[in-house]
Amino acid sequence: GLGYVKSVKDIENSVVKTSNNTPIYIKDIAFVQEGPATRRGILDKAGAPVVGGVVVSRYGENPMEVINNIKEKIKELEVGMPSKKLKDGRVSKLTIVPFYDRSSLIKETIGTLEEALTLEILITIIVVVLMLFHLKSSLLVSSSLPIAVLLSFIAMKQFGIDANIVALSGIAIAIGTMVDMGIVLTESMILHLKTAPENQSMKETIYKATVEVASAVITAVITTIISFLPVFTMVASEGKLFKPLAYTKTFSLLAAILVAIAILPSLAEKLLKTNKQISIIRYIVNAVLGILSIILLFTDFSYFGIIGISIILFELLDIYVPSHWEKRLEFIKNIVFALLFAWILTKVWMPLSVEKSIFTNYIFVILIISPIILLFYLIIFYY
Repeated sequence: GLGYVKSVKDIENSVVKTSNNTPIYIKDIAFVQEGPATRRGILDKAGAPVVGGVVVSRYGENPMEVINNIKEKIKELEVGMPSKKLKDGRVSKLTIVPFYDRSSLIKETIGTLEEALTLEILITIIVVVLMLFHLKSSLLVSSSLPIAVLLSFIAMKQFGIDANIVALSGIAIAIGTMVDMGIVLTESMILHLKTAPENQSMKETIYKATVEVASAVITAVITTIISFLPVFTMVASEGKLFKPLAYTKTFSLLAAILVAIAILPSLAEKLLKTNKQISIIRYIVNAVLGILSIILLFTDFSYFGIIGISIILFELLDIYVPSHWEKRLEFIKNIVFALLFAWILTKVWMPLSVEKSIFTNYIFVILIISPIILLFYLIIFYY
């Protein structure tokens, strides 16, 4: 009524009717007792009502870590869940069943981004191999990409940048610029090696080649980084959306500068040596690489084993082949490795879907890449 009812007795003593001056109370005609509140909702699973709960993560926490912690807690709780033995001998036990688990969505998202980055790196390697047509320098430039990406992830960890879709897109966008620095430096080194005086050491040649273009390369990258500064001033939802991308792209470019200026010249000094002197160290390195390649052939990364064996075979050919065959051998090497990386790209990508054979997908990938590379060569030739 109007709020006068305080207990069950108040309802029992409520008058329903008066007959011959005798009041008839509710307790005279009915039983009064407390019942359940009116149901305002239901959690339905496969047509049956169930008891459910929602776990809310703290702001800024790692969702995957939270989900794993929940699963560990559920395992602890399940030990003490009530159970009973049925008449037919079976045991009925109360269990906690996940109703909505975000971990599968997170894994799919990370898998998609991982695949995209892998495809980008593989395509870049193929283009670099075919455009530079110098296998050692191509491998030198290509190796800088994974290193720079790893350095970006280290920076993300240190600065607390979550690895979400927007953040990882910054790395994907930066890959084209990252590889440019390696190409410019490597081409400068190759040119200096061809024109260097005979008495000039390899170290000095590489140093001069690096110093000649380093300032221009750094200036070009710094210009790109500075152009992103306005993004760091964004606030509210725009800031939350775009800042991670700006951070990761900046990290990637800075990592690429570090790799190009500090690591590539040192590697180039060892890798671009042209002498054919057969040393014990060279044999040991080839033997270790050969063993690792053979082991990889029997794993899920068999294509790396094939690449390793191919490198050893061409390394041996490079030692014993006559000098007038060097250019032809270099051409063959580049074509072979471009085809090998295209095969790996096909296995990862499968553009025509897995329903088609790997060979059909491989032909399709080659037909896509070939006209683009040919167009680049025509532009370079006529330029």
